[in-house]
Amino acid sequence: MTGKTVNHSKCLTDESLTDYLEGRLDPALKAGSEAHLVGCDDCRVRLAFFMRLLKEEVAPEEAVAVRAIQEDWIRAQNDRRLPVRRANDRRRWRMASGGVAAALLIAVGTRVAIEYKGEPKSADEVIHLLLAENRPFEGRISGQPHLPFSNTRGPNETGNYNLLAGQMNRLAATTYKMGQFHLLQRNFANAITYLELAAKETGAPADVHNDLGVAYLESRVEANYPRAAGEFRRALGIKPDFMPAAFNLALAYEHMGKNDLAETQWMQYLQLEADRAWKDEAKAKLEGVKH
Repeated sequence: MTGKTVNHSKCLTDESLTDYLEGRLDPALKAGSEAHLVGCDDCRVRLAFFMRLLKEEVAPEEAVAVRAIQEDWIRAQNDRRLPVRRANDRRRWRMASGGVAAALLIAVGTRVAIEYKGEPKSADEVIHLLLAENRPFEGRISGQPHLPFSNTRGPNETGNYNLLAGQMNRLAATTYKMGQFHLLQRNFANAITYLELAAKETGAPADVHNDLGVAYLESRVEANYPRAAGEFRRALGIKPDFMPAAFNLALAYEHMGKNDLAETQWMQYLQLEADRAWKDEAKAKLEGVKH
């Protein structure tokens, strides 16, 4: 071990480590997790522990060590059970102490090497990974591919949020990219702060005004709806054929209860949009405001 000082408030949770091993993290979180694991001795130790526990085959000497530690832990925690089975019958242990993980590693002589591949090289790449993974709200962010919107997404786990925020800082993200990051994490207060600063920069492009408008719109603060519409109009003033802003302006009119304006805007949008998926969604929106 290198003896590095680690900020444990940003360490990976046991949930994140097991999700990482089972390939259930989205690409951006996976890359951020690997970046953290490279520099964090504590998380690498716990990862090695879970690697052992999730193996289908366990050597006899490992089984003895695991059983001894399990029995000690059960005695200490009374009736608390360590092993919990998932639907796919993979073994998983919920741990409350890194000390047990370290003890097991010493007992079975485990060493782990992290193969570090595919880490994003820029903050822009992190944003693209996040955009490709899910659509967190109805509004359309600049550069966002079409994905179905589902209003069931819960808040991000704090550890994952901190992990990705650290990744963005490490990659020297611009004010705009930090605004996009917080927007995609549904932290609208921070998103608005960053995007307002980016919008004040000389020559701010249509993308910045559009995404600031999305932050206003998705904040669900009624006083922000006219601001959102204003930002979408600014974006269209800079780039008249900018489809995300045209789409979002119609949404803003809907939220403001201006269905006549929304209907007109959806019709104008449909005349210009070439992407079939976005166009089909807009058609459904148009039918909605007509009734």
